Amino acid sequence: MLPMADSDVNIADSLKHVLRQMPSPVAIVSVTDPQTSLPCGLAITAYAPVSMDPPSMQICINRSAGAYSAILAAGVFSVNILGATGQDVLRCFSDPQKKSERFADGHQWQLSEGIPYLPTSNAVIFCKTVATHDFGTHTLVIGVVEKVSYGAGAPPAVWLEGRLHTVEAS
Repeated sequence: MLPMADSDVNIADSLKHVLRQMPSPVAIVSVTDPQTSLPCGLAITAYAPVSMDPPSMQICINRSAGAYSAILAAGVFSVNILGATGQDVLRCFSDPQKKSERFADGHQWQLSEGIPYLPTSNAVIFCKTVATHDFGTHTLVIGVVEKVSYGAGAPPAVWLEGRLHTVEAS
């Protein structure tokens, strides 16, 4: 039988412990901030498809994130699904001290209809925001997929135990 956390243990801490042991796909959500016209974004593991009719994706964003307001205001976003080659860019997006390096030339960001995207990603999903829902500390953003770009498929990256790993199909 599995041990159960008792009432003396913080449930949120227990959940974080469990989730750190589950591999999660990692992506960079990026937009052009409508107020500054500059690219901005954040790293996420909380994203998933919603429906195939219409094709749609959900992303969950902490309302305290620096890019939160820009993502909601832009009304469009890209989900850049990282592969094995995404470690350097993920490091920039995971470290607030490296915020100025996030869209540096070395990462080869490009624009598609004004939305920044990383062509070296395993895939990029371009979405138009159609709904939001606040829950707890986060906002669930649902976007209708307007375009998908994908490459040959390097091994996908997952976040596990606080580090980036790659997974290969057997």
